[in-house]
Amino acid sequence: MSRKTKKPLNKIRGKQKTNKDKDEKQIVNALKSLHFAEYVDFIRSPWRTFFFGFLKGTGIGLGALVGVAIVLSILAYIISFLWDLPIIGDLLNRVEQLEQITKILESQGYNIR
Repeated sequence: MSRKTKKPLNKIRGKQKTNKDKDEKQIVNALKSLHFAEYVDFIRSPWRTFFFGFLKGTGIGLGALVGVAIVLSILAYIISFLWDLPIIGDLLNRVEQLEQITKILESQGYNIR
C-alpha cells in the first residue's frame, strides 16, 4: 500500500492567507483609487453636502436659463423670416393687430386678460 503524503496545514493556511491578503490589498487599492475616504468625509458633513447641492442646483438653473434663451432667440429669428410668407404672414399680422388692440383697450381701463 502506498502512503499519501499530506501537506502540512501550515502551508495550506499560509497560501490561503496570502490570497486573502492579496484580495484585501486589491480592495483597499480600489477604494483608494475611487477616493472613497474623501467621499465618506463629504457625506458626513451636512453643510458641505448642502453647499455643493446648492451649487449644483444653481448651475442647472443657469444652464436651463441660457439654453431656453438661445432656443427662443433662434425661434424668433426663424419666425422673422416667416413674416413674408402668404398664409403664415397673414396669421402673424392678425396676432400683431390683436396685441395692439388689447394694449389700447387696457390703456383705457378695460380688463382683457
